[in-house]
Amino acid sequence: MPSSEILAVLADEVSEAEEALKTALASLVSADNDTTFGQAIELYTEQLERIDNVAKILNMAGLQEICAFLISNLRQLKRDTLNQAR
Repeated sequence: MPSSEILAVLADEVSEAEEALKTALASLVSADNDTTFGQAIELYTEQLERIDNVAKILNMAGLQEICAFLISNLRQLKRDTLNQAR
């Protein structure tokens, strides 16, 4: 079981990312053009990458896998959506 210090570091990172994730998700849902959609995906992905980096430092393999899965799928969603628009 991870120590309380490790969990505190992770909790801090998630708390810092929370508002940016909410903003990115709201932008993603309401995006009315490809540029806004792409920017929202990138902002969301950047926050997940920050959490992933902390997970790597803290050696939390399960959380790393979740982050990698989400990041990969968001990037694919961006590619697919932008390719459909062309």
